[in-house]
Amino acid sequence: MSIKKIIALVAVLVCISAWTAFGVGMFLDVSTTMKTVLLTVAAFATEGLIWAMAFVLGLTVFEARQKIWRFLTGRGRRDEAARDDRVGEA
Repeated sequence: MSIKKIIALVAVLVCISAWTAFGVGMFLDVSTTMKTVLLTVAAFATEGLIWAMAFVLGLTVFEARQKIWRFLTGRGRRDEAARDDRVGEA
């Protein structure tokens, strides 16, 4: 299993655990202070999940940046040569 999958899996599990703890706290009718703590932990876990996914996807984008750049700018060097020829004609 790759490091990216491990990071994503851990982040998802932490987030689910935090929200489950908050749900159990609401079901058990804990004090307002404890509800606030559980909600804050769940919110931070969700924020951590978002950043972890951005990190994991960012690595994927970083690894494939040349392929993505070619896709965004055209079909590679062949298009650049054709554009250079047209500029020279003008």
